[in-house]
Amino acid sequence: MIRRPRQGNEASAQLAERLGCTLVEAVPRHGHARPALVGCDPVLSQRMKALGARWDSFNHALAFAGWPALQAALRYALDQQGKPDAAGGGTPRADEARPG
Repeated sequence: MIRRPRQGNEASAQLAERLGCTLVEAVPRHGHARPALVGCDPVLSQRMKALGARWDSFNHALAFAGWPALQAALRYALDQQGKPDAAGGGTPRADEARPG
């Protein structure tokens, strides 16, 4: 089940919108809700996966372990927006993938 994020996450929602995604909470069949993104383009999806997102096939969303991880990934993706890597693919190398 997908639901709107709880209050207090407006800043993260704005960051997601700037990247062309929508911020949601993904509730799996079993377990607790996790922050997630829906509507990301394929390049951004790959970048988010490199930054710690996991594909939630039940909710069709990129889910993160927690709000700090999602916020760090969004900030990093915005900083890197338009900066392709050496191969020209736009996805960070493995040693660059984690926000510092």
